[in-house]
Amino acid sequence: MSDLELQRKSLPNEPGVYLFLDNKKTVIYIGKALNLRKRVNQYFSKAHYGDPFYEEKINELVRNIQTVEYFVTENEKEALILENIQIKKYLPRFNVIMRDSKTYPWVAIFYSGF
Repeated sequence: MSDLELQRKSLPNEPGVYLFLDNKKTVIYIGKALNLRKRVNQYFSKAHYGDPFYEEKINELVRNIQTVEYFVTENEKEALILENIQIKKYLPRFNVIMRDSKTYPWVAIFYSGF
């Protein structure tokens, strides 16, 4: 069994953020998941996608993965925030959104009166 296979099997069934690294230990993709083990293993299943360009991109990503690192979070919201931070920090090749420095925070103000 390869190191990558052992890493995949040892992932927790919890929410979090996963990082795929290549043979140079460069982060090539960052994603979030409600269940880290299920989500990461989806990349390695023999699924077919409707878009051949997307399918080739996923296949290339999987061919380049050497290591999987992860962070467990309390919930999906924390995972989303951490994913955003990590993408901006590492600028992974296979992530196409959130690479710029823009973040669109929003604030809701509720006034109930006196």
